[in-house]
Amino acid sequence: SEDHFGRIWMARNSQGISYYDPTQDTVINFLISEKEDFGAMSSVVDSRGGLWVGGAKGLFYFPSTKTLPTDFKPAKYFKPMMSEYFKDNMVSMLKLYNEDSLIIAGPNTVMIFDLKTFYESNMESTHYFCFDPRNSLSQFSPDQNSILIDSKKQIWIGGDEGALCI
Repeated sequence: SEDHFGRIWMARNSQGISYYDPTQDTVINFLISEKEDFGAMSSVVDSRGGLWVGGAKGLFYFPSTKTLPTDFKPAKYFKPMMSEYFKDNMVSMLKLYNEDSLIIAGPNTVMIFDLKTFYESNMESTHYFCFDPRNSLSQFSPDQNSILIDSKKQIWIGGDEGALCI
């Protein structure tokens, strides 16, 4: 994902997080070496520049900033989000639905996160609509980044049991 300052963020769930800094023409790697370190399977930059990453350890958020702190490490500066759903649970897919909505999915969970409320509350409040996993999603596991928003604004998610349309 490319942030608003031209950095390109990359990740592998098993390896860690990296970014390319075009001003230095350099890739900076943060490999997993300690328990709190993490990688990612999916990432997206929202309309306000916030970077969202999802992977085996859940969902994380990093606010938009032109200059990274000199002691920058993802484990130190990325904020874990929605731990009640995602702490140590896979987030395999992230997608912006519009400038105020983020689609988040993982095994047995698909939700739409309200970015507008999140930012208006100074990143303190999280509002979301979660599809009840005990019903239609009880056996649904979305494939990594397998999502399409069609011309009617319907959300299509591919998974191990076929496709889900929301």
